[in-house]
Formats: sequence, structure tokens, C-alpha cells
Amino acid sequence: MASDLAKKFRIVRGDPQRIHPDDVSLIQDTNHPLYDSRVNLPLHADLVDSIRSNGTLQNIGLWRDGDVLWCVFGQQRTKACQHLLHEEGIQKDLRFEVRRGTTLEMLEWKMAENIARQEATISWRAEMAQRMISLGGSKESAMKSVGCGSVEALNLLLKVNDLDPVLKGMVDRKELSATFAEKELSSFPRDKMTADKQSEKTGEHVPTQMEVFNQLKEAGKISGERAVEAVRTIRNGKKASDAEPVQRMTSRKVLARWAVKLDKAETEEGKLARKIIRRILGHERALNGLGEIHKAYDEAIEPAPRKPRSREAEE
Repeated sequence: MASDLAKKFRIVRGDPQRIHPDDVSLIQDTNHPLYDSRVNLPLHADLVDSIRSNGTLQNIGLWRDGDVLWCVFGQQRTKACQHLLHEEGIQKDLRFEVRRGTTLEMLEWKMAENIARQEATISWRAEMAQRMISLGGSKESAMKSVGCGSVEALNLLLKVNDLDPVLKGMVDRKELSATFAEKELSSFPRDKMTADKQSEKTGEHVPTQMEVFNQLKEAGKISGERAVEAVRTIRNGKKASDAEPVQRMTSRKVLARWAVKLDKAETEEGKLARKIIRRILGHERALNGLGEIHKAYDEAIEPAPRKPRSREAEE
């Protein structure tokens, strides 16, 4: 392969694993199945300085498509080498690995490399998984490629693709819970045009994702049970601030620890404690904290007052 490449491309003499930066093509076409929006990110000065001093230390991935070598991964390193060549006159050749294959195979390679290097954001994983499925890949293979533990988790991840770009950025920066955004916010329309069409169809105002988020933010309810309850309130045509306060349920971990502490043995008190915990976990109204749980337990195990025996019974 190296000798074949050397006939068409500027492979570094004496080192078949390096190539001239200008022989690598970056994918800029947004319709290309391997397009990655991160190609437009600005160069990091630290990366340019490192390559200027040490050259490239890791391989970039190249896909040979006819007479073109497309960059599958390693876009920023390629851009840094091209910048040094054209802006500073410094040539730093790229270490590379080249493969042939289908578009789907190249996408799988790209995903595996990025996830292994821990460079994949949540929105990037969602975008690549959707692209893999649209190229004919199965959900099971997409699930493995993006690191989801089940098809259900993959289906949730795919909902990130329906989010407003601002919300996607917040999810990637961990300023907004991915699960909350996937389950709750993604069900609202992303743009105002779609929201207006749905409003005309239903006869009721349908807010956009950002309108819902801004309401939640103003009401101070952008995470946890309170946020879920606020979204339900918005769906019912009210404002997030109208949501009923939610009593927080004591965590299952605390309850489990408390049950073990109370009694491990099969005593009547232990059985009763476990019964109360099961009831609390399935209760419609959550008890507030350990204080109320202890009180419920004390009331449940307190023996009923004994009735005075009648004289006839004594005689």
C-alpha cells in the first residue's frame, strides 16, 4: 500500500508512515456522510505549538477514495500542519493510517477512534449514531459504536438530535441534564415555525423548546423532580411557575441503609420495617426525610393500648 500511495501522494522518503499535509483532504461538504462539524472549530494554540515543537505523535485516519485521501479523524492535527506550512513556512508531515472500505465502515472507524480517545460529546455521539443508521447500519451496531448499554438507551440518545442547538451545547457542557433534555424537552418543537403550525392544528399555544427552557429557568426549575413537574404543567397549558411543589422522596440508598440498620433478623419489627419501606417507595405522596419515616415506623410498631379487662372476665 505504501509504495502504491507514494506514486500518487507525497509520502515522506524513508518513512512510509508520514504524508505531506496538502495531500490530505478535509471534508467540508455538509452533505458528505463523513462530515463532522468540528472541522470548523478554531485551532488551539497549544496544539499548533506542540506540533511545531514535536511534530505529530498520533496517526490521523485516512480513507482512500479513488485519487482522494479524505481525513476520517484527526482533522485538527491536519489543520494545524496545514496552518504551519502555509502561514509559517514550517513543514510538519502527518503520521497516518490509510484504509479502503465503505462509507459505513469508515464511519464506524471514526466513531471507535473518537470514543477511545474520549473526544466524543453527547451531541456528537447522537449525530454519528443517526448517520450510521441512515447509512444502513443496525441499531445494535450503532449502540455498540457509541457506547450505549441498550437499544432503549440509544433511542434516548437519538432524541438529542431533535434538540435546539443552544440546548445541545448545554448538554455537552453538562449545564443541563442529558436525560431530562432527552425525555422532556425534545418532545417540544425546536423551531417557532413548527410550533406555530402545531398551535394552529391544536388550537392551543405550543411553546418551542427554548420557550419551555426559559420558563423553567425563570421558575428556578431546570433539574430534578421539580423540573419534570413543571414541564407537565406547561403541557397542560399553564406556566412553569404554576407547578405544584414536589416533595422530595428520600433516596432508595438511604432507605435501604436504614432498613439494614433497623433489623437484619427475621423479627416482627424487621418485617414491619421492610413492609413500611416498600409502601413508602410505592406511595403516592412521598414522605419528607428520615424524620417522617421514623415517625411512620414508630406509629406502626407501637403496640395498641390494652383495653381494661372487665370484672366478669377476671372472675
